[in-house]
Amino acid sequence: MKDPSYIKAPPTTELMEGVVEGNEASSFSSVTTLSGHSGGMVLSLDLSIDGAVLVTGGKDKMIQLWDISTNTLLGSVQAGKYAVTSLKISKDMKYLITGNGDTFVRLWRFSDGSYLKKYKGHETAVLCCDISPTNNVIASGSDDCTLVSS
Repeated sequence: MKDPSYIKAPPTTELMEGVVEGNEASSFSSVTTLSGHSGGMVLSLDLSIDGAVLVTGGKDKMIQLWDISTNTLLGSVQAGKYAVTSLKISKDMKYLITGNGDTFVRLWRFSDGSYLKKYKGHETAVLCCDISPTNNVIASGSDDCTLVSS
């Protein structure tokens, strides 16, 4: 995976079995700030498996795709009438799933941002979501104390 250009770790930091060792996370430095969500905070984000694209979801109900190498906005789409509380890019980069405050999980085509389908299974806001490596299972969690899998 390509090292994200917007975060630089100190040279003494080692990544071992998923744990950063040698320094505290506070020693990482910000290289670039990406500004794009209007009037709201970023609530969710995910990096593509190749580290080239960052997808963000915000309180402003928008999904935004960013080119990490150039720090430019590639595109944005409104995700509904509620904040984007969670999102995940599929491992093969074919799909993006999002969770919203409206109890739905939505499926999008990652390449062009087109909306494909929505899934209902919660009574309250979707707080987290994930998609299996083979794209055959979507799981989501909510503050209604339920986990849903398709």
